[in-house]
Amino acid sequence: MKNRFLAGIFIGLTILGIAATVPLVYENLDIKTVLRVDTISKYLNASGVYVESVQMLNNTIRASAFYKGDIEIGSGAGSGDMTAAVYDPTSKAADAFDMDNMSEGSTNLILTGTERTNISTATSHASSTSNPHSVTASQAGAITSPIYINMLTKVPDAIGAGTWDVVIQTTHFYNGSFRNTLAAADGDNFTVNFSCPAGTYRFDINIIKNTNAAKLDMFVDAAKILDAGDYYAAVASAIEITSITGVALTAGSHTLKFAINGKNASSSAYIINMSAIQITRTGD
Repeated sequence: MKNRFLAGIFIGLTILGIAATVPLVYENLDIKTVLRVDTISKYLNASGVYVESVQMLNNTIRASAFYKGDIEIGSGAGSGDMTAAVYDPTSKAADAFDMDNMSEGSTNLILTGTERTNISTATSHASSTSNPHSVTASQAGAITSPIYINMLTKVPDAIGAGTWDVVIQTTHFYNGSFRNTLAAADGDNFTVNFSCPAGTYRFDINIIKNTNAAKLDMFVDAAKILDAGDYYAAVASAIEITSITGVALTAGSHTLKFAINGKNASSSAYIINMSAIQITRTGD
């Protein structure tokens, strides 16, 4: 099959009369001499391609045919647009559509078997509660509602010392306040419980300033978040908000304790009047 290329050349020469004994002349040009075959080559090149080549008239005319097995794959010297130097620089001489013969680029990458498996099974996370990628609530766009504790209706979960009660006072928030009585003493304290998701929190407490107000400590669990906050004022002020930020809490139940810790020298008593507590999640 491969020899058909050479046979075609010789048949063509015969048709032109090259094999005849009579001269073949065209405009004083000896056609036999012009088409004289100098070399016939047959070889297997480095890429495993079988080549048949005919060279005529001292290399001024050359023709070649190329075969892969018994299949003719070209009829040139490989000097066209798809040269091996450009399109097969590593001499693979193999199927260009076989992924095993391709090389990855810096951005054009080939997926591995493991990567394909990971992609195909990625939907399993949809029903998972284990949070395998540690996505935070804020990353997921979750909004945690503030926790409100109204001390006018809330009964303390524990009273450590003193007598605490709700009194009607129309000048205060909600027309009243939660406070220790006029028999108040240093060290009076009470505790309320709350639960929350894990995160960072801000505590806002309405604590009234007055001429008889004490100093106050606040604790979340065992950690002190307010140290001897002074609520004495020469002129009473009901619109007072104490804000404490950056309190890190784990998920679950916690305690919030209020404890009298001395008083300003100008204060006449150890009283704390308060009404509302708001606990707001501000971060992860």
